[in-house]
Amino acid sequence: MLSTHMPSRTVPAKAVSVVIFTFLFGSIFSFAQKQLKAAAGSTPHATITVDRPFSEGMARNARLDIAQPRLSDDGMRADATNNLASSECLLFETLVAEGDNLTADQTKTFCDAAATASTGEMDKVKLGLEEHAKTQIDDALIHLVVWDGGKHTPQGQWYHYKRHAGKWSGSLFSFEDKSAVRALDYVLGHRNVAFLAIHLGIDDSCGITYDVEAKHTSGINRKDLADLFQLVKDYYGKGTSTAKNAAERSKNPPPPGLYVGVWGGETLLRLPKLPVSISIKPSTAKTVGDASGRTDWSVKTGCKAEQATKTGKQNEAGRSSNPMRQSHAQLRAAVARGNEINPVVPVAAQGATKASDSSDKSKDPLGEMGVDIPNEGPHWWDVSVALPVTSYNKLKFDSQSNFVTVKNTNDIKPYGLIDLYIPPANLQAKKALSPPRISAGLPMASKPLQQPFVGGGFTLAIGSFRFAPLVGIRIQKEQRTTTLTAGAPANGAQLTNDLHSEWHAKLQVMIGFSIQDARKALGLK
Repeated sequence: MLSTHMPSRTVPAKAVSVVIFTFLFGSIFSFAQKQLKAAAGSTPHATITVDRPFSEGMARNARLDIAQPRLSDDGMRADATNNLASSECLLFETLVAEGDNLTADQTKTFCDAAATASTGEMDKVKLGLEEHAKTQIDDALIHLVVWDGGKHTPQGQWYHYKRHAGKWSGSLFSFEDKSAVRALDYVLGHRNVAFLAIHLGIDDSCGITYDVEAKHTSGINRKDLADLFQLVKDYYGKGTSTAKNAAERSKNPPPPGLYVGVWGGETLLRLPKLPVSISIKPSTAKTVGDASGRTDWSVKTGCKAEQATKTGKQNEAGRSSNPMRQSHAQLRAAVARGNEINPVVPVAAQGATKASDSSDKSKDPLGEMGVDIPNEGPHWWDVSVALPVTSYNKLKFDSQSNFVTVKNTNDIKPYGLIDLYIPPANLQAKKALSPPRISAGLPMASKPLQQPFVGGGFTLAIGSFRFAPLVGIRIQKEQRTTTLTAGAPANGAQLTNDLHSEWHAKLQVMIGFSIQDARKALGLK
């Protein structure tokens, strides 16, 4: 039997395919890497102390249940019936009030206005907060922790308060919680991010700190592109703010009432140019135990008095030299210029970090409460892998027993795709339908340039799983006979001379997957 498709060409064809994929997708990757290096910024790193007293009066202002603290969905209004507190008030009476040296009466007036604001008044209240903060705050990361005095074990919840959602969320339709306040999982491309931690049921003697590090990182699409290279290789390899010191803070003490906890935070975290990964790790510097019975505190948890004195001095030094504590003018100027001031971790913060690192993390009650938050905006492009759903019959001519025979062969191979989203898509969304995407790519097969695909569809995200129904055209280059027909007598040489190349296009349906999900579907580890 004579054939125009020789088995000996299979291995070289795969090698050529790898070279083609490397060249085409490598060019995109190289361009993306250059853009990434050009956009690289500083890496802020600081330790934030949580030792400012949080009083019963502050809890009343925000309508915060000190036993079971929860935040209202809209972030603004308090819900007394369900004991849901106002995030806007919490930010104002802590970060903003301290930064602008506000009185207790000013704070209460603002919190009352926020708690009862109508829908039309909410934007006005937000502007009022920003006038005192002297900067815009787009997002706030809030950590609420309650300490059990008897067991000395904390229970905490991370929240993300989206104060300014923006014009485009990166999703055509979202199945996610549309509330302004939700569980913290990611931030959608904002740099004006505040941080606030409130610990209830514990005093200021334990040296609670949050180690905050924001690193400039690769975007999701760039990571996917690098992962696609490895997938192709494995597939072929398979063979198939200004701080206030203690004296200044004493001028405006918290609202009356016993202290019920401590708080700490920053009006704005200094972030490098996006995208970034924000790592926040809380810790205690001392062994947590029973409170010392101080008359101005109503808590059951604290640390030894002799340790508290040393910790207080360290915390005060940390606040005065913390690199994340800039003046509001510096923050606004840095954001306007798009530049950052290179941070230097203060000696006090370095010492606290070393002490925390040298301790047994398993014994730190806050050791497992850290979070890593990605922060990047919508992307215009991404890459994926698609599997054909509909087959494509490819004609194959052979001269068998000196007669021309025709064979239909199904060639179903995974495709590597470049996806263009119009408008840009939120690649971090967990439950959403993406905007329309245009996809084009090549198969992971021999002679990939002879089987391109162009189509379009949508990406549906369900948790960590992402898939995309795609419809388009598969353009196939085939060999056809010029004069000979099936059953006609011909030897191998005559058949070869009679063959010519033609391009044929047919409707093709595919299912696209993320790179991680495609590895599972293809049986790659």
